[in-house]
Amino acid sequence: MALSLRTGKLGPIVSPETAASMPLSELEQSVLDQLPGTQYVGTGEEVAAGLSELADRTEAAELIIAGTAYDPAAKIDTLARVAKVWF
Repeated sequence: MALSLRTGKLGPIVSPETAASMPLSELEQSVLDQLPGTQYVGTGEEVAAGLSELADRTEAAELIIAGTAYDPAAKIDTLARVAKVWF
């Protein structure tokens, strides 16, 4: 999804298995490698810690959190897990 947003090749979110099997050109890999450190993966506690660090580092008064997931139920579960420990 991050690559499609930055290259203008928008389409549906694909499964993690499909995304992992897609070959990337050197340019596409370079684009992904240069993404800012604003994406977090891990347990609810790990993600909450990363978000707190991001807010401190950027002096942000608020953050907008968006969970991108192939499975809508997984997205809801992910955001709920982060909210449980961060708020």
